[in-house]
Amino acid sequence: MMRDERFKMVVDSAGNVLKLYDLVADPEEAVNLVGKEGTEETVSRLRDRMLNWYLATQLRQKR
Repeated sequence: MMRDERFKMVVDSAGNVLKLYDLVADPEEAVNLVGKEGTEETVSRLRDRMLNWYLATQLRQKR
């Protein structure tokens, strides 16, 4: 799971995006935005953020 101030993205163990919520417009997380037009940039940004977090965490654990 990765989130920012507006969106929350849920992925499975293989990195597939299962859910994407707009927490501002949909605080109850009732509408899954995965596959909806216009969400590609948000998914890409959150994936990059998740990958950076993962890599930083792995590097710290190897020390």
